[in-house]
Amino acid sequence: ISISARGRIRRAMNPDALKAALAKSKRPEVVHSSDDAPRQDPSKAYGDVAYWDRRYAKEDTEFEWLCGWDALRPAWVRAVGTRCGAVLHAGCGSSDLGARLKAEGLCRRCVNNDASAGVLDRMREKYPDVEWVAGDCTDLEFRAATFDAVLDKGTLDAYMLGFMASV
Repeated sequence: ISISARGRIRRAMNPDALKAALAKSKRPEVVHSSDDAPRQDPSKAYGDVAYWDRRYAKEDTEFEWLCGWDALRPAWVRAVGTRCGAVLHAGCGSSDLGARLKAEGLCRRCVNNDASAGVLDRMREKYPDVEWVAGDCTDLEFRAATFDAVLDKGTLDAYMLGFMASV
C-alpha cells in the first residue's frame, strides 16, 4: 500500500513497476529492493553504523525512505497539527524533513538525529536552521518531555534488523 501526495491510500505496486514509474518521474529516486542489496546479509548491515557511514559517503543528495514530505505532510498535520513545539527526527539520515517541518512553521524546534556523524555534517551545512545531533537515538541525553513529537520513517526497522541479526 502507498500513500499519494494528497494522503489517499493506493493499492500496492510491485517493485519493478515502481522502479519504472520513478524512472519516468521528474525527480527519480533510488528504490532499494533485494535486487539492489549488497551481497552481505542486509539485516546485519542495517544494524551497523559503519554500513551507514559508507552508504552516506557515496550519496551526495537527500534521500527519503518510504515517502517524501509531500506525501507525509497531510498525515503529519492530521496526527500532530500545524503547531508543534519540539520534534525529534530519529534516524534522519540525509532526509530534509526536519528542515522542511521548521521552514513551514509546523514546529518551533527540530532536532535531527542519526548514528552517522558524517551525513549530519553534510546536512548541517545545507540546513543550518535546525539542529543535527549524532548518536544512538535510543540513548540521547535529553531531559524527559523535551519533545512533543518523534518522527521515525524506518529507524525502528533498521534497529530490529540489526537486533535480530545478533540473536
